[in-house]
Amino acid sequence: MACNCDPQGSISSLCDPRGGQCRCRSNIIGRRCDKCAPGTYGFGPSGCIPCECSLDGSVTRLCDKYTGQCQCRPGAFGQRCDGCQAGHWGFPSCRPCHCNGHANHCDQRSGVCINCRDNTGGDSCDRCANGYYGNPVLGISSGGQCRPCPCPDGPHSGRHFATSCYQDSRNRQIICNCNQGYTGIVKRSGATVFKRARCEECAPGYYGNPSQPGGRCQPCQCNNNIDMSDMDSCDRRMGECRKCLYNTEGPNCGICRSGYFGDASRRNCRKCICNFLGTERSQCMEREDCVCQRATGQCQCLANVVGLSCDHCAPNHWNLASGNGCEACNCDPNNSVTSSCNEFTGQCQCREGFGGKTCTECEENFWGDPRTLCRACDCDWRGIETSQCNRATGHCVCQQGVSGVRCDQCARGFAGQFPNCQPCHQCFGDWDRIVQDLAVRTKTLAERANEIQSTGLIGPYEKTFKDLEAKLAQAQAIVNARNATTAAVATLMALIEDLRAQIGETTEAPTTVEGDLTIIHDRNSDASKELNTLEREARELNLTSEQLKHQLDILKNSNFLGAYDSIRSSYNMSRDAERRANQSTTTKPSTVSQSADTRRRTERLIASKKDDFSRKNSANKRALGELKARAQGLDMKTLNEKICGSLDDVPCTRTPVEIGGGLQADEIQPGMIRESEICHQHDVKVECKNLQAV
Repeated sequence: MACNCDPQGSISSLCDPRGGQCRCRSNIIGRRCDKCAPGTYGFGPSGCIPCECSLDGSVTRLCDKYTGQCQCRPGAFGQRCDGCQAGHWGFPSCRPCHCNGHANHCDQRSGVCINCRDNTGGDSCDRCANGYYGNPVLGISSGGQCRPCPCPDGPHSGRHFATSCYQDSRNRQIICNCNQGYTGIVKRSGATVFKRARCEECAPGYYGNPSQPGGRCQPCQCNNNIDMSDMDSCDRRMGECRKCLYNTEGPNCGICRSGYFGDASRRNCRKCICNFLGTERSQCMEREDCVCQRATGQCQCLANVVGLSCDHCAPNHWNLASGNGCEACNCDPNNSVTSSCNEFTGQCQCREGFGGKTCTECEENFWGDPRTLCRACDCDWRGIETSQCNRATGHCVCQQGVSGVRCDQCARGFAGQFPNCQPCHQCFGDWDRIVQDLAVRTKTLAERANEIQSTGLIGPYEKTFKDLEAKLAQAQAIVNARNATTAAVATLMALIEDLRAQIGETTEAPTTVEGDLTIIHDRNSDASKELNTLEREARELNLTSEQLKHQLDILKNSNFLGAYDSIRSSYNMSRDAERRANQSTTTKPSTVSQSADTRRRTERLIASKKDDFSRKNSANKRALGELKARAQGLDMKTLNEKICGSLDDVPCTRTPVEIGGGLQADEIQPGMIRESEICHQHDVKVECKNLQAV
């Protein structure tokens, strides 16, 4: 029999010779390969396709052999019964999509609404899309439609700068959620704040003019060196940076501010680290505030100073600590090992046999000129401070209390046998200071005397002395006149009386000052006595306190009745001591304070009057001595003749006034001590012949 294999369902026209079975394609059955196998459909040259009916949604796994449609259960939908019908989701328990009337379809598995209409969004089309506001759940009929957000205009207007907006439930104001870089205005009405954030202005850290069509807000170009939350950090119109942070400055905060260096764009501006000693003073406000190059941090160094911080000297230089730049080492090229020196001391490295800072002197512990001869320092090791003597003179550096070229004898103010030199008694130092002070004062007086001798007397009494000299000259002329008249003699007598009066007045002024000083000295002595009395009373009070303390100790170990009497006695003594102390300090001005005031007034008066009095007194006495000498030079015989009216040798009863010179024995004041006596009393080996007190 003929095979009759179906040309679409069989692989070949040949069949099995024993049963006639043709060779079928996939999912095709039958002897002739002319029909689909159960559970498949779509007979064709490629074979049959499996039905793949959903086990949950179909009644049976068999489908229509031509269309492949499975037999669905109630609620199932689709060729394979594996989904829900349109508007439903949640296979196999299909239920209607919940899209609030703003979408027809939802995701079959999740129920998320697809293609929400009316400017809505969300899984159930239950919220307005970005850029719109309202309540789409209420429906359009209830006024819940989504309206464009006025930020400041709606979406697609070209002036919309918000991702979304919402309506405040209390005041029904529209609040925009502005895009980055935009902000709105917050208005106030009394105590109530009305938000009206419409994104019509640039936010802090941004600039531009969004109110104009096409206007945008751009980030301020401040190299990220401003506070983006500060409204005044940059100009919101022009973009100029105003409050640069992180030690930066400039219109764009693009450079480190003065006194800092680094890369401003990376926020690594660091404070200039300049050594104050090596930096130009004009570049430093204070020791720790110097200016350097903003890019490299290089400080402006003084002469011969190097380093980024100007912190060390250039080669062959030293003494950075001077603050005026480094000095050259100046090492002797022939006597030093190298031209460099110690950067702190300036000491050069000398060859053998040479020493000194620049190797131009003798080696250590020698002195002299290395070009001629160097001698060893001959110092007594027991009295030296250092083994190196003076390189020029050879004098040794002595310890305290030791002197001499070799430091081998006790110094002035020290006694004993070297090297056991002990300080002299404190009185030596006190008297030595007095001696030295008197020596200086004597030298000063001698210089003053030489000055007056060479320049003449200059002072408040110069006019008086000139008047006296003029009147003496007039008297001398009358005396020398051979034919003097009675009127001339009367004039002479008047002149003499006038001279006496003026000389008396001139002498009286120093005497008055001297009297004032004496009174002050007496007051100072009285104050000292009062101070001694107070000191004695203080000691008595201390003794009383000690006695009370002792009695208290006794009371601790005695019976009550005996202690009672001691307590009353001690109490009365304590009250008496307290009363005396209060009377000396509170009831009236205390003796201590009075003594202190008196002493201060005394010291001020002595300091202000002493030198002036001494100078004027010496000048007055010297002038009076000169006047005395000139008066003694007058021819008293002729004067007597004219006054007495005869040529007898009878002594005249009226004699010229005696004008004294230096200090008399009774005029010596306390403290005027002869230096020779001091030297004699303390056996001080000094020359005292020129140190006599005036």
